[in-house]
Amino acid sequence: MREPGGVRVVKLYESGREQERVRSIEDAVERVREARSEGPICVKIVARDGSVVYDSEATGDIDAWEAEWRLQKRRIAAGSVHECPHEDPGCSEESLCVECKIDRERERAGAV
Repeated sequence: MREPGGVRVVKLYESGREQERVRSIEDAVERVREARSEGPICVKIVARDGSVVYDSEATGDIDAWEAEWRLQKRRIAAGSVHECPHEDPGCSEESLCVECKIDRERERAGAV
């Protein structure tokens, strides 16, 4: 996914920081992977609007983040974003939480 104006990868070291502008989130993910061997304290992906979309200290593993990002991207493209009414962060259309499964079965039973 290309972002007009680019995406920035910010690497924070004990002695300073480096910024690199890349063309897409995919390119940024690759730069984060490459940065692992450089020993930064923290690596961030900053979107065009200035929002931090990935922070290695807060978010953790880039591979897990990328998998979730791709899943969310597909959901948005398909127009099927599931918002759990029970506020379960792991709940999704593909993997409903127990409460949502119960709600869905109640709806089906009531519709029969």
